[in-house]
Amino acid sequence: DSVVEDRTQKFHDQVDTRIKALKPQVAALREPPGSPPSTLQTQLSELETVRAGNDPTMRVDTRADKPTAPAWPKRT
Repeated sequence: DSVVEDRTQKFHDQVDTRIKALKPQVAALREPPGSPPSTLQTQLSELETVRAGNDPTMRVDTRADKPTAPAWPKRT
């Protein structure tokens, strides 16, 4: 779990940096009311959505079971 949490934090840091750079650019846009969102607005929206979750490239799929006996040496 700690590896996933670490990667998620690093991912969020990168996304936050990009969001911080895009916000002033989006605020400076002068789009007429009712016009479709600009590419920058779309990027910002997508980044904010991604930011709400964990790193999408890494997750814990299944947990290992605790061994009940040593795996080595094998008794013959």
